[in-house]
Amino acid sequence: MTSRAFRQRFLMVGLVAPLLLTVLSLAGWRAAPASARPAAAQDIPDNPYGVNVFLHKEVEEWKIEQTLRMIAEANITWIKQEFSWQEIEFKKGYFFDDKWNKSSWEKFDRIVDLADKYKLKIIARVSHPPAWAASTDGTGPLNNNKDMADFTNALLDHYKGRIQYVQMWNEPNLSAEWVPGKPVNPAGYAAMMKTVYPLVKAAHPDAVLLSAPLAISLEGVNLRGNMNDLDYWTGLYAAGIKGNFDIASANAYGLDQPPDAEPGPKALNFRRVELLRDIMVQNGDGDKSIWLNEYAWNASPETLSEEEKNYWRHVTPEQQASWTVQGVEYARANWPWAGVMSIWYFRQVGDVPSDKAEYYFRMVDPDFTPAPIYDAVKNDAMKYPGPASQPVSTPEFVPPTATSVPPFQGDTPTPVAPTETAVEATPTAAEGTTVTATPAGATATVTPGGASATPMVTGTAGPSATATAGTGTVAGESGGNTLLFVLGGVLVVAGLGGVGYWFMRGRQPAS
Repeated sequence: MTSRAFRQRFLMVGLVAPLLLTVLSLAGWRAAPASARPAAAQDIPDNPYGVNVFLHKEVEEWKIEQTLRMIAEANITWIKQEFSWQEIEFKKGYFFDDKWNKSSWEKFDRIVDLADKYKLKIIARVSHPPAWAASTDGTGPLNNNKDMADFTNALLDHYKGRIQYVQMWNEPNLSAEWVPGKPVNPAGYAAMMKTVYPLVKAAHPDAVLLSAPLAISLEGVNLRGNMNDLDYWTGLYAAGIKGNFDIASANAYGLDQPPDAEPGPKALNFRRVELLRDIMVQNGDGDKSIWLNEYAWNASPETLSEEEKNYWRHVTPEQQASWTVQGVEYARANWPWAGVMSIWYFRQVGDVPSDKAEYYFRMVDPDFTPAPIYDAVKNDAMKYPGPASQPVSTPEFVPPTATSVPPFQGDTPTPVAPTETAVEATPTAAEGTTVTATPAGATATVTPGGASATPMVTGTAGPSATATAGTGTVAGESGGNTLLFVLGGVLVVAGLGGVGYWFMRGRQPAS
C-alpha cells in the first residue's frame, strides 16, 4: 500500500469509525484492543528467556558444554541455533561428509545431546543453502523451494521428539541475506513458505514453523536492494503469506532508547514490533504470537571509533543489563501475544574482535567472563520455571587447560616441561588405525589428523579413553592425568585433572 493510499484510508476510518462504534456499543458490543487478543496458548511459554548461540562454530567441545551450562544456570530456557543447510546436506538426500569421513549430522548431534542434558529447548534456524540447491538465475535463493521443505523434514526426522521449532530463513528484507546483489522480493519469500509450510506440516503436524525475522530499517527499496521491515511485512501479506507460518519472528533492538519508548514508523526502538503486530491484526492474524528473534541493546564503550560505537548506538553496560530485563517485563505485562525473547547474543567464539560494536551485545565474553547483563538476566529469570530448577545430575564441569608449543620439526617434538605423566614421541602409525585404552593407566596411541608425516604421541589415558587415527579426536571419561597430543602439527599439553568428561578435537572443516 502506498503512503498516500494509507493516509486516505486512515482519514476515512477516522470519520466512519466513531459513528460505527457508537451504534455497536448501543447493541452491547465492546471491542477489545488488538494487543488484548491472546495468541494460541501453546505459543506463549512460561519462561520467555531465550538466547542466540553459535555452537556450530566451536572447535573445542568443552566450550559448547560450558556455554550451555552457563545458559542453564541463568535459567534461560531457549537457545536459537543455526543448522546450516550447506554443512549438512552435501548432495540432494546425502548427509555424509566425504572429506572428513563422517556423518554430517555429527557435530549438530553433540549440540542437541548437550542441550538435552542441560534441559534447554532449541529453536533451529534453517538457512544458507548448499551450492547444489542455490538458484542459478538469481530470481530467488533456491532453484526449487521443495528442496528446503525436504531438508527441514530431514532435520525434523533426525531429531524427532527433540526439535520442534524451526525458523525458516533469516532477514529476507536484506539483499545480502536473500540473493546477494539482487533486490529483495516479499513475493519470493511468500512463495517459498507457500511451498515449504504445507509439505513440512503434512509430514510433521506437531512442528512449529517460525517466519523469518526482518531486519529493522527505515529505508525503502534502495540501490542496495533492501526494504524496510514494515513495507516488507505488508508485502508478505499481499503475496499470501497468511496461513503459511505458525509463529511470526521479529527483531527488537532498543538502540539508545528505553524499553517503553513510543513506537512509530520513523522510530527504531524496542516497541517497533507493535507496528508489525498491527499489520498482522489488520490481515486477520491476531491469533498468532510473535517471538523475538534478536532482542538487544549494545553496550559498546566510548573508546571505539565514532562509526563503530554509533552503528547500533550504545548504552552503558548497566543500562544494557537493566533495560534487557525491563523489556521482558514490559512485554509480559503489555503484549499477551509475545512469546520467547531471544537475546542477541550469549557468547561468540572469538571471531568478532573487541574493536567492533558487535562484540558488545554479548552476555558472556569469549573467555566466559560474564557481563553485567548475565547476572541481571539470571536474577530475573529465576522467577520463571526453567532448567535451573531441573539440576543436571553430573559432576561439575571443569574445562581442560591447554598450552600450545611451537610445531614439531621433523620427527622430533619441541621439548616441553615435565608433566604429571611421562610421554614420548614415536613413529607414525598407519592412517585409519584405532586404538582403545580401557583400564585406568593404560597407554593410548594417538595419530591426530591422519597424515602419515604427523608424529604421534603416547600418553597415559583415563578409563574408557578412545583415540582414533585420521580424525584428530580423543574422548574419554574420568581421566586423572596429563595427556600430550597433536593438533595440526602442534604439540599440546592438556591437564585433565579428573574432570567428569573431556573431549579434544583436531582439525575440522571450516564453519
